[in-house]
Amino acid sequence: MSVERLRAGDWDALVMGSEVPVLVEFVTSTCPVCATMEPAVEKLAGKMGEEARFYVVNAEREQSLAMRYGVQGVPSFMVFCKGNLVSSQVGEVYPKVLERMITEAGEFGGMCAAKATRVIYEMSGYG
Repeated sequence: MSVERLRAGDWDALVMGSEVPVLVEFVTSTCPVCATMEPAVEKLAGKMGEEARFYVVNAEREQSLAMRYGVQGVPSFMVFCKGNLVSSQVGEVYPKVLERMITEAGEFGGMCAAKATRVIYEMSGYG
């Protein structure tokens, strides 16, 4: 597997509808740490194969997603299980930490949704 670019229009199908854990990395084009983390995330995606899905979201282009999930710094790594946010880290992270986050989400299996924090607020009220 490799890390794929993700757009807001594909979020529900690829993240919310996934049966395996999903790691989403929010980045910006000017983030040097994001560029530093890219090879490690690619390597992890190759290592974990079909156990998880890996996506990168450009927080500048997909501002609605970044706001929805409270992204305040980049890179922001978020692991979702059955569409629920189960863990997150911001900044430069050891690849083993990311691997553990994904592995733990997978180990909970069906129980991961019960341990998750569902984001259920509507952003359209802002004007």
